[in-house]
Amino acid sequence: MNIPIWDGSSSFAPGETPFGFYDNDAEFRRDADKVAVFCANRLGYPLVDIELQSGSFYTAFEEAVTMYGNEIWAYIVRDNFLDLEGISIFEELNETIITPSFKPIIKLTQQYADEAGVGGTIPWYSGSFDLTKGQQNYSFETFMSASGFTGSAYSEGIEIKRVFYQEPIPASDLYLDPYNGFGFGGAIAAGMVGVGGFGGDMGFLMMPLSYDMQVIQSIEMNQQVRWSNYSFEIHANDLKVFPVPEQSGKIWFQYIFEKDRGGVKCATDQVNNVGNANFQNPKYSLINSIGRQWIFEMTLAIAKEMLGYIRGKYTSIPIPNAEVNLNQGDLIAAATAEKTALLERLRAYLDETSRKALLERKAQEAESKMVELQQVPWTIIITQQCALYQFKLEETKVNIYGEAAGSKFYNGPFLFNVLIDRQDQAYAENEEGIQFAQPINFYFFRDDLVDADVVPEVGDIILYQESYYGVQSTIGNQYWGGKNPDYPNNDSDGKLNPLNPGLEKFGSNLSILVSTYYIPADKVAISPYLERM
Repeated sequence: MNIPIWDGSSSFAPGETPFGFYDNDAEFRRDADKVAVFCANRLGYPLVDIELQSGSFYTAFEEAVTMYGNEIWAYIVRDNFLDLEGISIFEELNETIITPSFKPIIKLTQQYADEAGVGGTIPWYSGSFDLTKGQQNYSFETFMSASGFTGSAYSEGIEIKRVFYQEPIPASDLYLDPYNGFGFGGAIAAGMVGVGGFGGDMGFLMMPLSYDMQVIQSIEMNQQVRWSNYSFEIHANDLKVFPVPEQSGKIWFQYIFEKDRGGVKCATDQVNNVGNANFQNPKYSLINSIGRQWIFEMTLAIAKEMLGYIRGKYTSIPIPNAEVNLNQGDLIAAATAEKTALLERLRAYLDETSRKALLERKAQEAESKMVELQQVPWTIIITQQCALYQFKLEETKVNIYGEAAGSKFYNGPFLFNVLIDRQDQAYAENEEGIQFAQPINFYFFRDDLVDADVVPEVGDIILYQESYYGVQSTIGNQYWGGKNPDYPNNDSDGKLNPLNPGLEKFGSNLSILVSTYYIPADKVAISPYLERM
């Protein structure tokens, strides 16, 4: 039989794929030949004949790239459709970053705002018609005619939202107008009825803004309850108002057009479904090695499936004195399983990187970090900075008690990175009143002090976070490995330690612990912004 057999070579040229989606991509053209050789070798070449041609491998390669892109775009659309809905269909999205926004929430809140009449997208209108004393039912057709709605306008229909016996006054006007009884003159009366006792600018000075909002809401409720706005029902073409009007006059109403309420909006040039979000075929050159490996494996699975169908045409091949049965069933079964596994692997990977999964992972990380931090002493603060002022005893006058009799002078400030052990705040009481206290231990890195040629001593001042702390003690016995390098344990005659020669090279004096007490700023002659030298 004359069956085309893979000849072992491949030379891709544009136009050899069914659709030509990626033929102009240099990296696609380069990989096409490599993928053909890869698939042929995985199918058994050269040990067995492969009943495929180069074009078959190119077709499988193009299909695999397209499948990969479709899975990626489908995931992005699924994860971000609420933010994509309504954008232009002409905006290509392949290389855009879709940032979550409040747009979906705003759309939802606008619906509530439409119903409450406090914003939204549906315009509210107002009008009036004549009210007859003792008449409770009014023809809706007459109602609309009196409002000027006839013909097509009538067929569109209106929806009554509120009915008033007098034209409503905005609550903010009532609250802010000093002459309407809620200002200075009506402060007492307003307070008695529970709608606030201050108006105008006085209220702004005496009350927080939240109070103004509460009063305005209270005024609106007062209008509805005490001013007896009409309630109403609509039955077919009849409007029924409650209570029965006791006098003639005008009845005021607010309404919307029913056509404006519809949630259906004609938008031929906007995204309205997952099918017209403008994602194009991916650029092969922009796909990373992770994606390309998936594409290579999918190409092999597709080629294996194609080979199985081809061999299915010839279930057996006669040979001298016998026949050879081909493995069509095995190839198709293996290809189907491999394609399914690859798609499931990719979809699982995408699900793990969805916004929901990433936020959950961040929450878990934050929770784990909090548990970890709970195991660390909260009083220890790492990598803080402080300024050290060294007391200049020789320039400071003292009295007979050894106390500073005038101004105090300091060298500095010297800036150091330190570890801080901050104790609890205390508020002791003595004859002078309540006294604030907070001891702090500062751990200085000894090498930093050596480089600065500074030795902390009792009487020095430390500036930390705009507060002052007096040095009351210093300790310098924190040794690495518990060994003081200044004591190599030599013999009394000065000979090197015979048991451990070279011991002077080991050990290290790491830090200096400086214990301090809080000093009020007025007790020191130091400004954090003007140094005293």
